[in-house]
Amino acid sequence: MHDDQLYAEYDSAAEWHFKLQSIAVVSLITAIASVFAAFLYVFSVFSTDLDKKSMQVDSLVTEVGELKDENLTLYQELEEVADMGEANLFRYEKVVSVPVVTVSSEETFDILIMGTHGTLTDTIMLASINPDLKTISLISIPRDLSVNGRKINEHYNLYGSDYMKEAAYEITGIMPEKYVVIDMQAFIDIVDAVGGVDVYVDKAIYDTLYPNGKGGYSTFYIEAGEQHLDGATALKYARSRESTSDFDRAERQQEVVLALKDKVVSSGLVGDGSAILDILSSVLENVDTDISFIDTITYYASYGNYTVETGNVLTTSNYLYSTYNMYGQYILLPDVGDYGEVWEWVEGVVR
Repeated sequence: MHDDQLYAEYDSAAEWHFKLQSIAVVSLITAIASVFAAFLYVFSVFSTDLDKKSMQVDSLVTEVGELKDENLTLYQELEEVADMGEANLFRYEKVVSVPVVTVSSEETFDILIMGTHGTLTDTIMLASINPDLKTISLISIPRDLSVNGRKINEHYNLYGSDYMKEAAYEITGIMPEKYVVIDMQAFIDIVDAVGGVDVYVDKAIYDTLYPNGKGGYSTFYIEAGEQHLDGATALKYARSRESTSDFDRAERQQEVVLALKDKVVSSGLVGDGSAILDILSSVLENVDTDISFIDTITYYASYGNYTVETGNVLTTSNYLYSTYNMYGQYILLPDVGDYGEVWEWVEGVVR
C-alpha cells in the first residue's frame, strides 16, 4: 500500500510537470504568434501608408506637370555639390549643368529691386543685365518721383508688384521681368550672413536725425575712408539722408549692392556650397519676390561674374525738377513733361 501510494504520487507529479511543460510551450508559442501577428500588423499599416504616400506623390507629380525632371535632378545635384564644398560656385554650371538664362542680343534681362520701410518703398532700383556686354547696370529711381498723381514709394503697398513694374516701365522704358522686395531686417540678415561688406566712404556722415524705430531719433556717424560694415551699420549707411540728400543716398545704396556682390564673389563663401545654399534659402524666406530658389542659383551662375555699373541716379541735376503737389508734398517730375529723355538716357546706360 505504501509502494502504491508512492507510485500514485509520482504519477501525479509527473502529470503536473507535463502539464506545466505544456503550458510553458503553449505560452511560448502564443507569445511568438503574438509578436509575429504584431509584426504583420505593423508591416500591413506601414505598407498601406507607403502605398498612400506613393499615390499622393504620383498624384502630385501628375498635377505639377510643368515641373521638369531636370529641375528635380538639378536640386538633388545642388545638394550633392553643397556637401562636396566646390572651390568656386561658378563651377555649378559645369558640375550640375545649371541652365544658363539666355537673352537675345537686342534685349536686356531686368530685375526691379525695392527696399521697404513700413508701408513705403524708399529704395527703388532697376538692375539691367546685358549678356552681350556682361554688365549689370544699376539705375536708381527717387522715392519722391510722382507717377500718376502719387509718389512712387507709395505704389507697392497700394497696388502691388505688377503696378510697380508698370511704373518702372513708364519712367525708364524698360519692363522688368522679375522683382525683389527686401525689408530692413532682411537686408541686415543678408549682409550679416556674408560677414559684412566693405565700402569706401567718400565723406564722413553725421546724421543726428536717424530714426531709431521707436518714434524718436538717434545719431549715426561714420568716418570717411575704407569701412567694414555689419548689417545694421550698412542699413544706416544706405538710409541716412538728413546730412546729405536723397540722391546721395541712392548712390550709397548702389555702393552697398556692389559691395555685397563683391563680398560673395571674393570671400571663401563661394567655396562653401552649403553656406551659399543656406544664405539663398534665408533670402528667399525673408523677401517678396517672383524669383524661385532654382532661378536664384541660375542667375548667380550666369551673371555672377558680370561687371556692376553704379552711379546711375535720376536727379534734379539731370532729368528731373522739384516742386510741390496740391497737398503741399515735395515731389519730383520730369523736366520736359514726359520721360522721353529719360528713356534715351537709360538706353544708353544699359546698352
